[in-house]
Amino acid sequence: MTEATTVERDRNGRWVAGSKTERCGSPHGRPLGARTKLSDAFLKDMLAAWEQCGTKAIETFVEERPHEYVKLVASILPRHFNVKVNEFDELTDEQLLRQVAIVREELARAGIDPISGGAAPEAPESTLFLSALPEAM
Repeated sequence: MTEATTVERDRNGRWVAGSKTERCGSPHGRPLGARTKLSDAFLKDMLAAWEQCGTKAIETFVEERPHEYVKLVASILPRHFNVKVNEFDELTDEQLLRQVAIVREELARAGIDPISGGAAPEAPESTLFLSALPEAM
């Protein structure tokens, strides 16, 4: 084998050296797709098997080894799995009170009673104008 005296790149930007031609018979080194040929074939076969019996295999796995099924599910979840149960958890008391006030204003504007959910009752007359109740009945 002789050492290549010049090293160049082909039109795709890959390194081309004369010594590679001698080792593998190709001026570009390994034939295109050689590295992924096995993995592509394997994945194609796995997909065909999955489409044929994947659901049944999962059902069998769950029935026969439920603890390993739970481990599998946990292993494919993201490590930092953040579940936000309540969006109000992050608000301060002041922010919550402002939100409640906004909701009350919107309900009043729509004529809805926040307690019953129905139409808001007529506003009672001001107590300043009510006549005094008799002391004895």
